[in-house]
Amino acid sequence: MIVLISGKAKEIRSENISQLLNELCVELKNIAVVKNGRIVPKSKWNREMIYENDAIDFFSPVSGG
Repeated sequence: MIVLISGKAKEIRSENISQLLNELCVELKNIAVVKNGRIVPKSKWNREMIYENDAIDFFSPVSGG
């Protein structure tokens, strides 16, 4: 299926957020996942299904002022 990852169309095999992070080899420490404009809590990554044309972004928190 095709999804948008950080604004770029990508063909993926994953069915949920956890699988996607693994498929893309994303470092899991201190990461936030946003799907279609809403934050997906880490506790729901295994259950949050991915569908055709979803928009997914990954962010690492940055401290500072």
